[in-house]
Amino acid sequence: PALRTLQHRRDGRLGQAGIALASLGSVVLIGMFVYGLAAATGSGLGPTYVLASLATIVGVGLFAAGSWRTRLLPRWLLGLWLVAWTIGSMLPIAGPAGELLLAAVYLTIGWLLPRRLASHAS
Repeated sequence: PALRTLQHRRDGRLGQAGIALASLGSVVLIGMFVYGLAAATGSGLGPTYVLASLATIVGVGLFAAGSWRTRLLPRWLLGLWLVAWTIGSMLPIAGPAGELLLAAVYLTIGWLLPRRLASHAS
């Protein structure tokens, strides 16, 4: 939501749908983890983890597509953001390297976006 606000909601319905879907997936995942802790179990909700993870990935993809249309961030960075989110947040295949890549993407977005907004405002 903060990135959407920084973009002055120029990402349109794609950004709005992306945030809604990613948030829904995240809420389901958090609920699963809390349930798992309370019930002292690691699984038991069937394909819920996979579906919720896919919802967050698709949500971030929709948000990145909406952000693509704003032209405030480089397109390569938006593509890398989706890849980094996929391997760095929900899929444990990359280990710490995926999480570091995702952190680097967010730092780059945080560094570039204010500069791009300032150049578009003038």
